[in-house]
Amino acid sequence: MKHWRLLLLWWLSLDLLAGPAHTSTQQWQYELGGASLVRKAPWHQQETHQRNVPMFSARYGGWELGTGDGLITYRWQGSNGSLSSGIGLRDESVNSDIWGDADDERYDGFDGGDLEVTANLGAQWHSLSLNIAQDISGHSDGTTAELMLTRTLYAWPGRFTPKSQWFAGARWLSQSYSQSVFGIEKQHASADLPVYETQAASNPLVGMQLMWPFTEYWQMRFKYRAEWLDQTLQDSPLVARSVQHTAYLTFVYLGF
Repeated sequence: MKHWRLLLLWWLSLDLLAGPAHTSTQQWQYELGGASLVRKAPWHQQETHQRNVPMFSARYGGWELGTGDGLITYRWQGSNGSLSSGIGLRDESVNSDIWGDADDERYDGFDGGDLEVTANLGAQWHSLSLNIAQDISGHSDGTTAELMLTRTLYAWPGRFTPKSQWFAGARWLSQSYSQSVFGIEKQHASADLPVYETQAASNPLVGMQLMWPFTEYWQMRFKYRAEWLDQTLQDSPLVARSVQHTAYLTFVYLGF
């Protein structure tokens, strides 16, 4: 498939355009801390997956390392919004390299999707944001696109007080990506997991995020989201539930 090459060219062009326009302070800013990641995937499994991991991110001018879903990102900031491009990783499969294998015996020997390297593109305008991720590692050749509306839930007055936002939107999965994660190819089929072919899917989602700066240098952050699977994904023999949940709790030290 050739559309990932077009996305990669867009990514490179954004870097060229964004470079001279960015006005961020040219000094390193970094974050150190730890994160607890929890995911209730839609698979047949008995346990919720949890990962406790160290966290590090850094910024210099328009460059960001280890922020959000990206390994490396360049961000162009305007008065009403921003554009971004970068490289990231993703793996939502039954035997995920990020989250670990689903623990139901029917998945024994099943080989689903792989860890993918993605070209990421993002745009934000006021409260609206659009984020696109395209596989460039040759696994699924698939695309996801997430459109989101984010609004303030509450913001207590004062500098070191909690602030919260809610968000709602939808995530679109191309047919090739949904097949990679939720489909079953003939060579991987079994009596419990018959051959299944998905279609492109659109998943509605909602969530909230909280930030609490205890001091100038220490912060706690929490994020939760629920995503409802499209019917073509719910019908997959791999799937046991129609909603997947993810939550992140992080404590970070801000260095300037």
